Amino acid sequence: MEMKAFLSEQFQDPMINFYIDQLYLSFSWETLLITSTLLLVNLVVLTTHYVRRIGVYLTNIDNKQENSVFSSSILIDALIDSRRAVDMQANLAEVFPLWVERHGSFRAKWICKVQIARLIIGEYWNKVLELIKAIKLAGS
Repeated sequence: MEMKAFLSEQFQDPMINFYIDQLYLSFSWETLLITSTLLLVNLVVLTTHYVRRIGVYLTNIDNKQENSVFSSSILIDALIDSRRAVDMQANLAEVFPLWVERHGSFRAKWICKVQIARLIIGEYWNKVLELIKAIKLAGS
């Protein structure tokens, strides 16, 4: 009975424990051979099942990372003139897949955020410089 308890502890799967119970109920060489074969087949099926599930899981992770697409920035649409905002959004959408390819989706998203901030700050910085030039010309 000790061997049965040991095997039941080692294999937590109910199907495998069923075969172990069958083995101990009627102990004959034929039963041992059939049960061992069924146990082996069950182990192969379970292993194949879990290997496939792990493969699908890893494939889904890769697809999520590689299929990241640029989503337009509301900040550009809200803070920049609409004619320029459309052009900026199109340029970012064009280069975003290159960033994903080179750096991965996580870093590509950060690069995109920095570029959006740079575009918005640059747009308003140009307006500030134009205002300063206008004030200098008016003062002289």
